[in-house]
Amino acid sequence: MNIQDAAKRAKRLGLGITRDSYGQRPIMLLPTNSTSCVLMIPFEDDQFKTKRWNPTFNDLTADDWYVCR
Repeated sequence: MNIQDAAKRAKRLGLGITRDSYGQRPIMLLPTNSTSCVLMIPFEDDQFKTKRWNPTFNDLTADDWYVCR
């Protein structure tokens, strides 16, 4: 699905989004309306969590987005 549909569904379910093309253990993205913008939550607990994800053109136009836990 596209990023807009994935983000809307994730918001409704209280979950995050990611892309198939990000691989088997992708980062989870949590869109917010706060100054943190989009939070990036890595799959591994010991990896760095950050805010303000910067999407590429390919990210914004992709159709392989899905809702994840």
